[in-house]
Amino acid sequence: MDDLKTYDGIFYDAENDEHRLEFYQATKRLLNKNGIYTFFNPQGDGVKNHHNVEENITYESVDIDPPENPYLKSNIYYLPIVKS
Repeated sequence: MDDLKTYDGIFYDAENDEHRLEFYQATKRLLNKNGIYTFFNPQGDGVKNHHNVEENITYESVDIDPPENPYLKSNIYYLPIVKS
């Protein structure tokens, strides 16, 4: 991660990654000013705090029409957003 630059946006899908909290902490230095960090919300319900942190995470409601799959069972996905 030391070789990474800074970014306007970061999407991180690490539902089963044991290092996800470390990556979340690193996003503070990886995001440009006004950058946005988001991640896969496996619950899709806007409730689960993926990183178990007390940061201000907002959720944007997005209408979706996913094919049948084991992850999303709803027509609404709650996209988590963390702004720098």
